Amino acid sequence: MDGVRAPVRVFLSYAQESAGHVAAVRQLWELLRRLGVDARVALPGPTDGRDWALWTQHEIRSADVVLVIASPAYASRAAAEASFIRELLYRNLPAGKSKFRPLVLPGRSVTELPDWFGPTIAQHTRLRVLDSAAVASLVSDLTGAPPAPGHHEVSLRVSVSGDDVYSRVELAGTVISERVVPLPWGFDDFWQTLTLPAEQATAKQISAGRRLGRCLFDEDSLTTIKGLAGTGVLDVVVECDDDAIDWPFELIRLPDDRVLATIPGVRMTRRSHGVRAPVMSPTPGPLKILVVVPGDVPVRSPDQWAGLVRTQVRLLAATTVTELAQALAIDAYHVLHLADSATDGFGLADLAGLVRVQRAAGRTLPLVVLAGATAGVPAALGLLRAGADRVVTLQAPASPAYTVGLYTAFYRHLTAHNAPVAAALGASRAQLGTGAAAVPEFGLATLVAAAGDRPLCDPIAPPVPLLGGLALAAVATRSE
Repeated sequence: MDGVRAPVRVFLSYAQESAGHVAAVRQLWELLRRLGVDARVALPGPTDGRDWALWTQHEIRSADVVLVIASPAYASRAAAEASFIRELLYRNLPAGKSKFRPLVLPGRSVTELPDWFGPTIAQHTRLRVLDSAAVASLVSDLTGAPPAPGHHEVSLRVSVSGDDVYSRVELAGTVISERVVPLPWGFDDFWQTLTLPAEQATAKQISAGRRLGRCLFDEDSLTTIKGLAGTGVLDVVVECDDDAIDWPFELIRLPDDRVLATIPGVRMTRRSHGVRAPVMSPTPGPLKILVVVPGDVPVRSPDQWAGLVRTQVRLLAATTVTELAQALAIDAYHVLHLADSATDGFGLADLAGLVRVQRAAGRTLPLVVLAGATAGVPAALGLLRAGADRVVTLQAPASPAYTVGLYTAFYRHLTAHNAPVAAALGASRAQLGTGAAAVPEFGLATLVAAAGDRPLCDPIAPPVPLLGGLALAAVATRSE
């Protein structure tokens, strides 16, 4: 992280006095985030059970800057946090004058700030217009540097009850959409559409992506996501119940018809309501990958394993789970990659049992890759419930060309920057794009996680190489 400027954290303090004023504050919030500011705000709407007074006080204390937005209601102390801000301002006036910054939006007046704010009113900022250029100037003033790409965290919670689907969307802790709509049709066995001619399969995926977007987001929140996608890192965590966990979320389309999951910088992860685990810390490098192929397949080192940096790869020809267990007992791997038909060669129950044994021995598998999976998300969930931390799988069988292209790109991104798994998978999707392939396979790969998604390797810990002193970046060995 050396040389990387941490984003400035800004809280918007305002009075929710009219729809127009709230809309202006929301527009300001979105523009700040697009320009790399970690802006926080409380919008009217669902309370989601949290104590908003405590949440607001926490955000004010945590912020580098609090923008106090002038309006008649704020001047009359209608903003719930106004008295708290006054106390902090006068507790340390020099620091308070730097942290609490009066802001006058278009159509407002500096007289619409509370009288007690007097010591800082002379330092107020006025926006003549509310657009990207004006807010970029504000950002430069707040940060002392030009705007830079930001990092946005989007939480999408989805559950099904009877004939309805409930969804809630949060951006940086603020609820921007909550709705209950009729259950959309056509997602059961959706990936069978890939057996159709390419033109028909593409049309069905476009329709499904548009319907999913309109189902899970309201119009305003989908527009907000559209504005943020491509402006930096956008972490989208979809947390579902079992009835929605295998929906094709990677096909969601924005109002401009971009596929959300394929936009550069977008990281998409799905999690299950029923799986809970602590976030797994990175472990010593180099990145160690155990690639398993069926016992009757010749062991070779394909191009996708060549040239990986800070990585050691072992290719294992195995027929039984016992052989696999023996390999895992010798070395602690970051990735267990079950290649092609090896995924189907081992029973899923046997694999889950192996993962459970590893966990009991204190060796939780950080990442399992089901490269040739036909069981899809249900298989991934089974492994997570047994104790695996993250699973990359395909939601339906893919062509050999797409599978090789996907995982070649995936491991290049994963190893070059020690990226989180979702970042490497997202970069691979963006690299491959939606293209004009014979069959539209870009939405097949998905990451299912038990908890968070940190890098696999600890860059500071002393390296722990594979036993045997393998010296090359990627080395293939046959099981003895």
